[in-house]
Amino acid sequence: MIRFIINPSAGKHKNLKILEKDIKKLFPESEIIYTKYAGHAKELALEAAQKKYETVISVGGDGTINEVTQGLANSETALGIIPCGSGNGFARMIKIPLKDTEKCLEIIKQGRTKKIDIGQANNEYFLNVAGIGFDALVAQKFAKSKRRGKLPYFKIGIKEYFSYRPGKYTLTFDNGSKTELTPLCLAFANGTQYGSNFYIAPKAKLDDGFLDMVILPPANIFKMMIGFPNFFKDGIIPIQLTSTDKIKEVLVTLNGSFAYHIDGEPRECKDGKLKIISHPKSLKIIF
Repeated sequence: MIRFIINPSAGKHKNLKILEKDIKKLFPESEIIYTKYAGHAKELALEAAQKKYETVISVGGDGTINEVTQGLANSETALGIIPCGSGNGFARMIKIPLKDTEKCLEIIKQGRTKKIDIGQANNEYFLNVAGIGFDALVAQKFAKSKRRGKLPYFKIGIKEYFSYRPGKYTLTFDNGSKTELTPLCLAFANGTQYGSNFYIAPKAKLDDGFLDMVILPPANIFKMMIGFPNFFKDGIIPIQLTSTDKIKEVLVTLNGSFAYHIDGEPRECKDGKLKIISHPKSLKIIF
């Protein structure tokens, strides 16, 4: 059995009735369910996994995919994707067509699957990237904005950059070692990019059992502007803004609450403690 979970507010599929028609043509026995509230996609995916459905298809953006991942993690139900969001970071990474629904459906029909790693931030999973610092602040502001897309996101980033003051975090790793950081951004990447081809961890792999911990220290605006193109095409500018380490588990602490995000969805760590863990081969995907 296949269940299609559609987020009607994701934004980029203009005619959902045509999509429904295409789905029923290729998958006449499938279920099509529209989400009605935040968290609904997770509930629907978890129900499908508990009922041993073969596949659940996420129709929406990275936030919808994240919710579906929450429900499918550690099950044998496969995740398929029809991307309809703003950034579509995960779909881009695994080469899912962004503007061709029929090709997406053909990929789902072929049913080729593999097991990949997922990350965990406290009690929630993430598929792509979790982050602390400036990117978490931008995610908060963007979530409150009525405008979607790349341009509003970058406008928020530019506006907030000059007033942002990074916090001082303590990192305790699974081998007992500790370090202190005051980063502009601290990202934990299972995948390579945030979305829109913005590569925060270009060498990350979905099945190596590790997360790429990417540290972006504070830098003056001139250095940031010169090095910024490297986030879109690695190595074209001889200025490296970030450093990267492979990790399996880390506890991040701060004296006070702080913001973080999972796959671009904003969260708040009220007790000042964030546990990040890699879970190898814990999700089956269609690609």
